[in-house]
Amino acid sequence: MWILDKVFEMLRNGGLYMYPIFTVSIVMFALLAHSLCVYWSLNQSFSRGRKGGGGAPDSGLNALLAQYCASRCTVPELNLRLGEELGKNFLARLGVEGKSIMLCGSIAMLLGLLGTVSGMINSFEAIQLFGVGNTKSFASGISEALLTTQSGLLVGVIGVVAGQGVKRLHKKLQMRVFRYIERIEKKSDVQCGVCYVA
Repeated sequence: MWILDKVFEMLRNGGLYMYPIFTVSIVMFALLAHSLCVYWSLNQSFSRGRKGGGGAPDSGLNALLAQYCASRCTVPELNLRLGEELGKNFLARLGVEGKSIMLCGSIAMLLGLLGTVSGMINSFEAIQLFGVGNTKSFASGISEALLTTQSGLLVGVIGVVAGQGVKRLHKKLQMRVFRYIERIEKKSDVQCGVCYVA
């Protein structure tokens, strides 16, 4: 409970720009959680396919296989290119989310910078109105500047690192999908509907 009190205290002391930073951080963490859930679900689906159980119906892996089998032709090279395109489309959402997470991190950093400028302006306005003697007004402006900078940088660094991590997971899954399609195509005795995972 004390964590929530601390968060609300930071929102109060951080000024106007803390609210958009907080909102951006919520969106960023929701995207990150969704990306990790998608990755875990697809990973589980590949593991089940390797054991011979096939992909889970709700995972999209069986839908990918059905689409591939419906569209394939007699030319193996074209089938591999078809598999690559289907794999890209299959994992497109995960790749977009990695970029979105990094974008949220960048927005948070810029909002933190805006909060810094706003806090410093408030501090100088307090000095101009009340002189150096009124330290309370001066301190609140400095507090606003430092809190927004700290929050923006914290959310921004997490966003950039997490976005890069999600992009790496996306590349890893992309390679697994390509190997999955290649394995189906290269086994001449494979009937569509049977899952073989590299």
